[in-house]
Amino acid sequence: MLLRVACRRERTWAPRALLCCLTIAACASTYSGQGVESLAPEQIGILEHDDPVNGGIVIEEVDGHWRGVGMMTRYRLTPGPHSLGVKVNLAFYSSDRVVRWLAVKPGKVYSIQAATDAGALRWGFWIVDKATGERVDSETRPP
Repeated sequence: MLLRVACRRERTWAPRALLCCLTIAACASTYSGQGVESLAPEQIGILEHDDPVNGGIVIEEVDGHWRGVGMMTRYRLTPGPHSLGVKVNLAFYSSDRVVRWLAVKPGKVYSIQAATDAGALRWGFWIVDKATGERVDSETRPP
């Protein structure tokens, strides 16, 4: 009986450990683009995704590369053009990826905004300069 209880306890640690790792990975975090480590904070641009769960909007790729696991709420980017691959994931619907471009300027803070109509399976997103509220994304690569 003691051996059976010990074996049962040993088997339960693996699912708990996996759940713990997934919980930590899902916590909000910051994405740092290539090259930002060598720049001063005032030389980089910030893209904020305040509520990455709201509406199911997910930034999957930055500059054509998968951005990693977790709910990223802040993206630290070098100045210049950057592409964002975004899609919507709802309980019953997953969209195709849409790519938008952003010309990041040093010291600027941007915010991703989105709207979803789950009933009509329509959605959209745009990026604004947080200081001015001006829309700053484009469908083509900026010069």
